[in-house]
Amino acid sequence: MENLSAVENTVFSSEKTLLITEKIKNDLLASMKWLKYFAVLGVISMVFMVILGLVFLVVDMPSNGIPSAALGTLYIILAGVYYYPISKTFAQIKNTREALTFDSQMSLEEASSNYYSVLRYLGILSITLLCLYVIVFVGAIICAVLANIIA
Repeated sequence: MENLSAVENTVFSSEKTLLITEKIKNDLLASMKWLKYFAVLGVISMVFMVILGLVFLVVDMPSNGIPSAALGTLYIILAGVYYYPISKTFAQIKNTREALTFDSQMSLEEASSNYYSVLRYLGILSITLLCLYVIVFVGAIICAVLANIIA
């Protein structure tokens, strides 16, 4: 009876642990370098979009009938759309490196949360854009049909 009690305490009090080997650490650290590269490219793209947006807002350039102020505003909005996933990506990089360097479970949990946030944001954004594409495509077909009926 005494042995059964000891086994029950061991089973119910032990937590499941995940073993992170040196190979896993090295692979994760190497992937964080690539992730940082892509995040920096995102920041550079964001800066170019803001600069181009400001140029379109300030200078009135003809662009196939679309007002340059509208294009400038669109570029600045797109730069704003980029900001959230890029900031979460940098946080993920920081937390992953911290977790692997100091064996910090809390930092690894935060890195995982940032990773999930980026993927959720991009998933929602892609669904939204796909819906927008469908709406524009259907709208274009309706306009073409109406134009043929009226003409």
